[in-house]
This record gives sequence, C-alpha cells and structure tokens, in this order.
Amino acid sequence: MEFLYGLAGSLVAIGLLVAGFFMGWKAQEHLAKPREQIGTAPELSAEEKQRLREQQEAFQQLLDYNAEKAYQSDADKEERSK
Repeated sequence: MEFLYGLAGSLVAIGLLVAGFFMGWKAQEHLAKPREQIGTAPELSAEEKQRLREQQEAFQQLLDYNAEKAYQSDADKEERSK
C-alpha cells in the first residue's frame, strides 16, 4: 500500500513540475512582448545640464576618496606640491 502512496506522490510531483514549466513558458511569451514606447526624455536646459554635470563631478570625487586622501598630513601635501 505504501508503494501506491509513493507512486501517487511521485506522479503528483511530476505533474506539478510539468504544469509549472508550461505556465512559465506561457507567461514568458506574454511578458516578452515589446512594450510601447513611452517617449523620449525632454531636452534639458543649460542650467539643468550644468547642475547635472556638477552633481556627477561631486559624486566622482566621493568615489575617488580613499584612506590615503583621508589621512594625508600637511607635510605630505607640501611635499607633493613641490
């Protein structure tokens, strides 16, 4: 009798696996359709471009910050300026 329970459980598991595969395949077909173009971004004004450029430069300075720059003494700064 236990053998029949095991066989039934295996069939149910295989059936769920096949159903999941089929549902994923159909969902992928539906979700892979190209979406409509929303539109292009509006052109930035000169002020906005300048502000964006300044923000990017400030962010780059943050990325370039390291322990050497953090603990640099005044003597090191003077030696490097020579």
